[in-house]
Amino acid sequence: LHSTQDSARSISGTVRITSVDFIFSLWLVKHITHFKQRHPQLTLELLSNNRDLSFSQSEADIAIRLARPERDAALFMRKIGELGWAVYGHADHPPLSAAEWPKHAWLSYTDDLAHVPEMRWLEELKISQPAVLQSSHLETLIHACKHGVGLALLPCMIANEAGLKQLSNGPVVFREIWLLSHRQTSQLARFETVYNWLVEEFARSTQLLRGIN
Repeated sequence: LHSTQDSARSISGTVRITSVDFIFSLWLVKHITHFKQRHPQLTLELLSNNRDLSFSQSEADIAIRLARPERDAALFMRKIGELGWAVYGHADHPPLSAAEWPKHAWLSYTDDLAHVPEMRWLEELKISQPAVLQSSHLETLIHACKHGVGLALLPCMIANEAGLKQLSNGPVVFREIWLLSHRQTSQLARFETVYNWLVEEFARSTQLLRGIN
């Protein structure tokens, strides 16, 4: 046992992970303390970005993606879960039927994110007026929703914790979560360690991530 612990502690170096910011700031950071106790010599570099950081240009070692990536022979790709989005209002918002949603004020992402499933869902809803607030930052949308600025389509695990009121009957959008890593580096101890840890944490949070109680 001691030799196993010693070898775990001897794994060292930096591993760069890229993802959308809220996966890091509102979920993954909660699980890092225990990981660091097991691997004190490892440093995690979290690269938050809405665009896909390049693996080929070595901008990142591991990526967490919210969509199935295109096939690439140089990469390992693994679906590790799903993320559920539901309709939310402020904590004291009265119940609304789905038919009433389009008549209300809405928050949305900025137009450069028009391609994401959440924005496509909102477009299909055909709301009666333009969004009252647009932001590329999820935490801004959560706070705006909390202060009654408008309704929002938000990840269940984050909106529930923020104390917002779910107005839909469970998630209305699901997005696949994929983990990507380089084939040539995946067998190196530090990359394998971080990759396996991420797989474990996502598996442990399956229901939370999906937004299913």
